Parts: sequence; C-alpha cells; structure tokens
Amino acid sequence: PILYDRETDTIIHEQSAAIARMLATEFSDYVSKPRDLYPEPYREQIDDAIEDIHTAINSSVYRAGFADSQGAYEKAVQELFDAMSRWDETLSTRRYVVGDQLTLADVFLFPTLYRFDTVYHTHFKCNVRRLTDFDHLWDYARDVYQTGAVPETCNMNHVTAHYYRSHE
Repeated sequence: PILYDRETDTIIHEQSAAIARMLATEFSDYVSKPRDLYPEPYREQIDDAIEDIHTAINSSVYRAGFADSQGAYEKAVQELFDAMSRWDETLSTRRYVVGDQLTLADVFLFPTLYRFDTVYHTHFKCNVRRLTDFDHLWDYARDVYQTGAVPETCNMNHVTAHYYRSHE
C-alpha cells in the first residue's frame, strides 16, 4: 500500500507497517470509538511481531504462489508453515498476538488467515496444511472474526473473485 498526498502530488510512505502505525496513532480524533491498536507499553513487541508475520506469513504465501522455481516455492512454503506452527504454539497460551488486547499485530495476521484455506491453500498451492488443521490459529482467527465490526469488513465472495479472476 502507498500513502499518497493528493495536494502535494507526493508519495508519503509505501511501507504498510509504518502506514498502519500512523493510522493507529494519529487519527483517533476522527473516530467515534477509538481503539488503541498500538498501546505504548507493547510497541516494541508489536513491531517485532508485525515484522515476523509480514516476512514469514504474509509475504511467504505470495513468494510460494508466484515462485518461478521449485526451489523458491519449497523455501517459501517451508518458511510459511514453520511460522504458522510457531504462531499456533504462541497462541496456545494467549488470546492475541501481543498483550491482552487486539493490536496492530493481529491486524497484520488476521487477513492472511481469513483468506488462507480458500485462496492460499488452493490457488497459491500452500497446501501442506489448512488453517483449520492448526488448533490455535484456527480458534484465534474465528475469535478475531467475531470481534466488533470485523465481519463487516470481510467478504469472501470479493476475496475469491479477486484472486481467482485476476491471476491466471
């Protein structure tokens, strides 16, 4: 994603974690019920978790799905499922990725989990295991999905239409 200033015709930022941090910390005056997704005491842990999730899970599904060699595919899939196993174990002892509330780290993990069995497992051939085969990741994804307005932001028909119609 890119954060773009139309008035100055300039790209402000193109790193998704930085944009998410900015949205979480600078715009609470514009929402009726702000939720602190980036609490001060957990920021370092949240940033570390986001880095791991982004690199090992979010990016790995794409590296596997668009791999141009068997070796690249196998490396991406190994990294993906190692990370999913690690986070499954982590979530066996706590409800959220970091701390005792939903944070930006959860915002980075949930979308990939939401799409996993329908898109990444099949279409991107990340088919070592399904999300439903991970006890704690599966429970976690269902729990996050039921949080507040999250279901209103999820539309599996849109997800599948995008992935299965835009990629050959």
